[in-house]
Amino acid sequence: MKNRFKRFLSITTVSATGTLIACIVWYGVYCLSGHQEILHFWIPYMVLPEILSIGVLAGAVTELVLPPKDMEKWEGMLRLVVHYVLITLGVLICGWLYGWYELSVVGVLAMCLTSAAVYLFTSALNYQIYKKTAEQMNEKLKEHHKKTAGSPVVFPKEGIDHEKGV
Repeated sequence: MKNRFKRFLSITTVSATGTLIACIVWYGVYCLSGHQEILHFWIPYMVLPEILSIGVLAGAVTELVLPPKDMEKWEGMLRLVVHYVLITLGVLICGWLYGWYELSVVGVLAMCLTSAAVYLFTSALNYQIYKKTAEQMNEKLKEHHKKTAGSPVVFPKEGIDHEKGV
């Protein structure tokens, strides 16, 4: 349970960071297109909890759709596709409710492309985090094997109930 919560927090944090970066880019585009002076433009306060909610949505969907267990390759690919579709739909719905884009072909397409960019950012960053963790675990295992090399291996006697000590 602890590891699942850590994974949820990791996905939430990286997704919220990616969404924040996307907002910075799109607000910059908005300002540079002549709508506002970039140095005198303020992001509305409500955008901050909206960004956090996108991160929480991504973390929750990840925990529901991509459980940390071994599975067949086809099941993993199917779950990944379902995960991406659910994340994109969630971002589209939330983004529309938050007023982040206009409901038009261009608005939806821009939002889908932005969602894809944040999804790739999140996936790449989390991959690096998990890879580093795996490498650290492998190093610890190597150290443990070096320390225990040459130690006698003790096998338990048959017929002994280890619970009762008999």
